[in-house]
Amino acid sequence: MKIKLYRISIAILIIILWQALASFNIINSFLFSSPKDILVCLTHLLKNGILFSNTITTLLEVTISSFISFGISFVLASFFINHNFIYNVFEPFLTVLNALPKVALGPLIIIIFGANFSSIIVMSILIGVFVTTINIYNYFKNTDYKYILLIKSFNGSKFDVFNYAIMGSNKENLIDAFNVNVSMTFIGLLPPVGEKIFFNKCYSRY
Repeated sequence: MKIKLYRISIAILIIILWQALASFNIINSFLFSSPKDILVCLTHLLKNGILFSNTITTLLEVTISSFISFGISFVLASFFINHNFIYNVFEPFLTVLNALPKVALGPLIIIIFGANFSSIIVMSILIGVFVTTINIYNYFKNTDYKYILLIKSFNGSKFDVFNYAIMGSNKENLIDAFNVNVSMTFIGLLPPVGEKIFFNKCYSRY
């Protein structure tokens, strides 16, 4: 409870400081906005009935892109953990693709998929899939080798090692990886990225 109170207090102080800096023109409210402007915008969207439809659309996009991205990442990480040589070959390429600014691919994605719902999903998947693949692979790789030896001592197959040792000891890590994946895919839906680039219906001004 004490930690939560400190967190809430810090958040309130940040909001107050943010509004004060914007009100006294210490920061550019056009670039950084302000809590007051955000509240006015939310009120406007609520009165016009846009807020709920936009929220549902964004939640739908987050759900679809997160599950697809995580599914692809899990399959790739599972394949790589059973084929370390192939992973070692592709590791530099995964690192480069992860570091690549995905927003720069926006025009290419528009050409291929068009400026629509599919383009936003693709952008979100690209932002989340590489970092999630690397995270899951590292979790699998760092599995305590004693678990693997235990399965092998009972003549367990490669599938048994993966299912009981690797998967069995990484359930919580997979949940953490999924949470990170949701955060990364959500970045692709923010107005400066997906919804502005691809002209989604959620992007509106007042």
